[in-house]
Amino acid sequence: PFTSKEDGTGIGLTNVNRIIKDFSGRIKIESEPGQGTSVIITLPRFRDSTKTSE
Repeated sequence: PFTSKEDGTGIGLTNVNRIIKDFSGRIKIESEPGQGTSVIITLPRFRDSTKTSE
């Protein structure tokens, strides 16, 4: 099991991490007890390869 909760599977973050890596991105998670959790997702900019220069 990936979770200690009764209702969840606990694989959500694993899937998110895989998708972000598939798009050459990064994920950073910082957690401070009593303060909360910050999640920063960084993805490269999209470049439209269908545009032609005039």
